[in-house]
Amino acid sequence: MNRSHCLKFSLTLLLLCLMAVATRAEEEVKQIPEKEITALQIELEEATKSTSSARQKLAIRRVIRSCEELLANNEKASNRFAILGVLFSSQQKLIGLDNSALNRRSFLETCRLLADAPNEYAAIRLDADLLLSQSQLAQQGADAKTRAAALPPLIDRYRNTEVESK
Repeated sequence: MNRSHCLKFSLTLLLLCLMAVATRAEEEVKQIPEKEITALQIELEEATKSTSSARQKLAIRRVIRSCEELLANNEKASNRFAILGVLFSSQQKLIGLDNSALNRRSFLETCRLLADAPNEYAAIRLDADLLLSQSQLAQQGADAKTRAAALPPLIDRYRNTEVESK
């Protein structure tokens, strides 16, 4: 009987070890290849070179769809914020061409997602944070004094980052 307990204990321990290895493997999430990020950046640059605004809008919307698809397929990738940066720039350019309520809502949602970016993406996050703050203060009907009071916490967030001097 003692031998069967020892065997059960060994099998249980082995099972727990296998589960730990499987969990660790799931935690190691693949990264979005840098070449895909670069390709989207180039595609966005090319989209803005079109001579007609209609073609620019179509090309920018294609970039936006590509970014959204890449993000949906790589929700846990730690470098997804680089794609969010391309999405942010794309939506910003689209709003310049088509300032619709839907485009503005999508743009603000991207800003909210970028607000969670770690400090290594501070340069991408800064504009999104500023736009979110401006939007929230405008919805509250904030005066100049309230807007000025909202800046110090935002400035503190960027201390010791690459954009601190901005």
